[in-house]
Amino acid sequence: MAKQWIRKATLIINVNGAVLDVSQLHFSFETEARTLQTPKTLQLRLFNPAPNTIKRIVEEGSQIFLSAGYEGSFGSIFQGTIIQVRSGRENGTDTYLDISASDGDRVYNNSFVNATVAAGSTAIGRLKTIASSGKLTLNQIPHEQDGDTKLPRGKVFFGLARDHLRPLAATIGADWSITNGQVDVIAQNAYRQGDVVLLTHKTGMIGVPVQTLEGIAIKALLNPGIEQGMRVKIDNASVQQYQADIGYGGDKFNQYTPAINADGLYKVLYCRHSGDTRGQEWYTDLVGYSGDHITNSAQQNYMPTATIY
Repeated sequence: MAKQWIRKATLIINVNGAVLDVSQLHFSFETEARTLQTPKTLQLRLFNPAPNTIKRIVEEGSQIFLSAGYEGSFGSIFQGTIIQVRSGRENGTDTYLDISASDGDRVYNNSFVNATVAAGSTAIGRLKTIASSGKLTLNQIPHEQDGDTKLPRGKVFFGLARDHLRPLAATIGADWSITNGQVDVIAQNAYRQGDVVLLTHKTGMIGVPVQTLEGIAIKALLNPGIEQGMRVKIDNASVQQYQADIGYGGDKFNQYTPAINADGLYKVLYCRHSGDTRGQEWYTDLVGYSGDHITNSAQQNYMPTATIY
């Protein structure tokens, strides 16, 4: 891995088809991504932009592209649609422009499905039909398995694509999320395609990993190569173990303590990149999980159905 020094960030905004590069301005950001049925989000604050810059973004800003990292370890961490822009003052002299954006907002909120499938269709076939009808781009889907549940009769899909993806993903034991406007449907015993990221104190890990009820929490210097659904590898000897609740009723929480993987390999369920181009913040926070069926659905209060869809 490249040495993590000399920070680098670029911020590009699409304003009515033109490129507005505001990389030289002071800005802070926070992106959040999960493996479960949600688009990646961005909260960004631009400090002391010129009045004309504010006017252009407010009136014509449509898309935003953010890349960050270090010289030699630099890449895109967000690209998506601007949802809200608001301006304000921090004090008598300093102004700011807040931008809220979502990766795949059209996919999540406006992809409409109107399609039918014939009797005997497989779950993967139904998934592809939903994607085709809703004009979704599937970046990754599970391989079709022998014994894949086939429909005994034809079925109609009508409504928002996300409402059909949810139970269908549960049927095949997978979670889905949106990255760069594309839909990933990743089996709970599989991972996003790509290399395994090794996290040690030499490659940017900060402090020690902590075993929590949600998973193994890890903090590192900002690494654009880490995304939800992929695998990271850590030294298990450095994991600070979860302290069991021995009080009344504590057993119901202790039983959900996530396992510590013997090989130190964990699937990233949650990933947050945060930074300040003129401040100290420049980190990647993630939660990893290990097991035969890896999902954060319980933590998200969503219980997958067991019905055939």
